[in-house]
Amino acid sequence: MRSRADTSPTRRLLAHFIDCYAANLFNSNWGEQVTALPDNRLKVSMLFQGLTEDQARAAWKPLLDFVSANSADYEGQDSFTVTALPARSFWDANAMRRAPGAIVSDSRPGAAPTDFWWTGDGETAGGFWNAFTSAWIPARLLAEENRARLVDAWFAASRLWSVAFHFNKGLAGAPETAIAASRETSTNPDMLEAFALAIIARAGAPVFSGMAEPNLALARFLAGRVQASMKALRVAAPDTGAYVNECDYFQDDWQRAFWGPNYPRLARIKRRYDPDGLFTVHHGVGSEAWSTDGFLRL
Repeated sequence: MRSRADTSPTRRLLAHFIDCYAANLFNSNWGEQVTALPDNRLKVSMLFQGLTEDQARAAWKPLLDFVSANSADYEGQDSFTVTALPARSFWDANAMRRAPGAIVSDSRPGAAPTDFWWTGDGETAGGFWNAFTSAWIPARLLAEENRARLVDAWFAASRLWSVAFHFNKGLAGAPETAIAASRETSTNPDMLEAFALAIIARAGAPVFSGMAEPNLALARFLAGRVQASMKALRVAAPDTGAYVNECDYFQDDWQRAFWGPNYPRLARIKRRYDPDGLFTVHHGVGSEAWSTDGFLRL
């Protein structure tokens, strides 16, 4: 759905989505992602489990009612679709074709009818990444008294670049057994209290032999927009960490961002079992003792 103006209507749409999410979708039935885009669109691509199709539709009724009641401000609300499929069919091409727009069939000569990929994934295959950033979004921002801060930051960030909230990442609201098990891992504990992982990124065309060279000046400009967008979003949660597997290559304070209070223990383990630094990767545990390329001990 899209607002017809770029200020008040767009912000109200984000606010009503957050209200709807906090009331109806912040539970173990829902996952995947919602993206706010600079052109005032709100793109919803969510998955559900343990619900009937009618129950899934009902969860979105408050948001859809708001959009319908303000039809002069919004367009595209008729594109809302809900499809229920058994989870075992998610890798079945014939079944997935029942979900409009969910997959792209391989159109190359000789491809089998069963060959497909998820819509959107093809854009990143071999992509030349200009920037990739992430931040855990704490569940405390869903409290009614904090929602305005979250919405303001999300709106401000979306003026600069597309901002996706991945609700299948972050364990806030999960069963205590799942949280307890995850607490025993080295991941930044911010993940345990996050309702989503925000990802702001930009991939350009692949750079392979025979293909056009990337426009590095443009790439740096777009990377700057991504970084500025993340900075605007982090106003709502300035100290939250990032996900080490989906993160900024140039992440500041990466030890704390990736592992939080777990880092000192990880560093002690590293020094004990790999004192010579045989295994060193960029922004990996202990890598601060090495040059950027990993070849020279500092």
